[in-house]
Amino acid sequence: PAKRVVGPSTDSDGRAFVDAMRADGMSESDLALLGRLQSAPYDKQCQVGLHIMRAIDRLPAETGDRVYTRIIMTDG
Repeated sequence: PAKRVVGPSTDSDGRAFVDAMRADGMSESDLALLGRLQSAPYDKQCQVGLHIMRAIDRLPAETGDRVYTRIIMTDG
């Protein structure tokens, strides 16, 4: 995986990611925190972070790579 070329994420990647988070049991209120997670209490940050990682794991490898890259490259 380290040598794989990862392209930019797409709208369909984003939809698949949100669907995967919902399938993992993430609530709509937790989804609403995604743009401002750093302001949430630490326990909520951890809970949402687990949903994020499990959702990425549910995605096909190439989609998961693009989503994960987008997350780590996005400031804040």
